[in-house]
Parts: sequence; C-alpha cells; structure tokens
Amino acid sequence: MKYELSKLAHRTIRNYVRRDDVVIVAPLNWGLGHAARCIPVIEYLVSRGIKVILASDGEALSLLKKEFPHLDAYPLTGYGIKYRSSSAVWNMLMSLPAFIKGVLKEGKEISALVQKYNAKVVISDNRFAARGKDTMNIYITHQVNIVFRQTWMRRLAGEIHRYFIDAFDTCWVPDERGRNNITGPMSYSRGIKDLHYIGHLSRIRRLDLEKQWDICVLLSGPEPQKSVWASMLASVLKDLTNYKIIWINSTPDKVFEKGVPEHFEVHTLADSKLVEKALNASRLLISRSGYSTIMDIMHLDIPAIFVPTPGQPEQEYLAEKLASGSRFHTLKQKEMSGIGGMINKILTVPES
Repeated sequence: MKYELSKLAHRTIRNYVRRDDVVIVAPLNWGLGHAARCIPVIEYLVSRGIKVILASDGEALSLLKKEFPHLDAYPLTGYGIKYRSSSAVWNMLMSLPAFIKGVLKEGKEISALVQKYNAKVVISDNRFAARGKDTMNIYITHQVNIVFRQTWMRRLAGEIHRYFIDAFDTCWVPDERGRNNITGPMSYSRGIKDLHYIGHLSRIRRLDLEKQWDICVLLSGPEPQKSVWASMLASVLKDLTNYKIIWINSTPDKVFEKGVPEHFEVHTLADSKLVEKALNASRLLISRSGYSTIMDIMHLDIPAIFVPTPGQPEQEYLAEKLASGSRFHTLKQKEMSGIGGMINKILTVPES
C-alpha cells in the first residue's frame, strides 16, 4: 500500500466492511479535503479486493477520478454553498435553499447507485444523505460539534448535525484521542450512539527530499472566496522574486492570464504524488487551514502560514489553535498585505 492507515483505522474498517461487500465512497465537495482524506481509505479497501464505487461532484470527484481512473465514478448533486460574506450565519442562511435541494437529490442518487451495484456499504464523508435504506451507513467527520462563535448558532448547528449523524449506523472521526488530538472539542462525541476515532487520514508520506521550492501554495475551498484570496496572494508573491514558488490550485487560475512569473511553477488539480513532493521539498506552506491539509503536514517538517476562509469558523478555530506554537502562523484574508513580511521572517531564520 502507498498510504499508511493507523491500527485504529484498520480494525474499524474490518469490523464494518467485509471482503465481499460493494462499497460506495461519497465525500463532500467542499474544497479537496474531504476527497483527499478518503484516498487512503479507498486504497485500503481496493487492496483488500473490495469493489469501490466513487460518488461526489465538482473538483472532489475530479480528484478521485484522477487518483483512481480504474474505478467507476458517478456525479452527485452539489450542495451549492457559497462563501460570499465573512459572516458564517449569513452564508448558511443564503445557501439554505440550495443546500436542502442538494441533500434531497443526493439521497435519491445514492439510492439508485445502491440498487445498481447491490452495494452493501456506503461511506459518506460529510454528505448528509449519502446513505442507503438497507446498507451499512458510515459517516466520516472531524466536526461533530460546529464551532460557530455565536452560542445559539453553535448549539443549533450542533443539534442539526448530530440529527443527521444519528441517521447513520456509525460515525468515524479522523483524529486521535489524547495528546495527538487536533480537533479538540469539535470532535467530542456528545451522545453519538456509535463513534470511533480512527486516527489521522493522510495521503502524504514523509520523504527525504532536498528543498526544491521556497514556498508551496495550495489553493482549495469554496468560491468565491478562493478566487478572491488567490488574486490577493498572487499580487504579493509576484514581487517576491527571490523565492521559488510552486503554486497548486484545485481549479484553473485566472490570476496568471497575462503570464506566469519566472519564479512560479503553476499546476492545476495536482495528483497526490505531486502534492506529496511539493510539501516535502518546500520550505514553507501557504494554504487554508483545512483539517485535511493540517493532517497532511503534521508529520512533516514544513512550517505553514494558514489563511482561514472568511466565514468558516472551523478553519478560524484550527488556525488560531495551531498558531499558539512556533511552527504555524495565521493571517486573516484581509491582512494579505502583511504576508510578505511574515514570509521573509520565517524563511530568513537559519535552518537547524
């Protein structure tokens, strides 16, 4: 196997999935994180001779098809959530009609796939209706509790999320208990009937590579904020010609329509092999503070500057928590003018 799963993950998967099962794996399309962390699970299932069907939408489905071209893959209806505002509450309210419509369609689409393949297991990574009537339904999430800053919103969103989780047979949390726990109170069970911590899920291995780039930029996440941030970040990095930069976007870039600067290397929807190389051969990462990206780099040497998606409190929480140490740093998107000074400060520190 290319990817390593924890003993917890091995044991949990074997307890719920038999070798003769047909398994549908359906990650949420909310950036690439949900699909990326499903990659080691999918590979493990395939390595055991289990038939896997892929189901998602947008760039998440594109990534899975790129990683597993030999597996059947089907599009699902997206949730249509947009991050136009820095207010998480406003974003959710404005996206609610599209979200409800997407969830209802998703349930019908998954039911059709279950019937088509006689599937016995459905693994949903944060897709609320990706479950079958007579299947083993598994829900993967690191955010059992939603970390809105408003107490009333946190309680309401948490109750709604746990309502959906309870519709599944089991809930798997890609984190560990104890000192290696990353998610903190986000993943506390709070009465979930069947919850298992399965260890960190990462498609990235630690490699002994010489540094090839100074900065690795990973761009992913919901629109329109991703494109807004890409434009702001590129305007600063274009002037830092003394640094070699590898720029990896999950979708085609508009910021380089007039040409790519000589100190940039630009890629679109890179596969795991390239992302793995970039993270191991760069001196600094700049990315959103998505949980899957954090899992990918915890076992590497690379420091990071995290820029949370505005209006996404989970990313704000994780960035602030990690920034309490010396390895990770955080900036708000509206503070991009100051990222050049932060980069210089980090990269001019003598390497030990």
